[in-house]
Amino acid sequence: MTAYADSSFILRLIVGEADSEAAVAVYRHTGRPVLPYLWLHQLEVENALRQRAFHESQVRPARERKGIQQEIDASFARLGQLLRRRGLTSIAMDEEA
Repeated sequence: MTAYADSSFILRLIVGEADSEAAVAVYRHTGRPVLPYLWLHQLEVENALRQRAFHESQVRPARERKGIQQEIDASFARLGQLLRRRGLTSIAMDEEA
């Protein structure tokens, strides 16, 4: 089975958000397919993680800001795990394809 996930689905796999449990359940139910991870995914996912950190630093009270970088680091670590375990596989798109 060939599967494709957009950036928002990949984010839900690595970040604890409202729909994360549902996304993980779908991913498991479909047999944990290898998902392509294109350069656009990389750009969007990493940018979303950084944007999330910036937003959280603006809205959280000062006493809660210490954990923001740890949360983002953990998210990048989960992304790295998915890539190392080949849950996501980097694919270079041929410009002429």
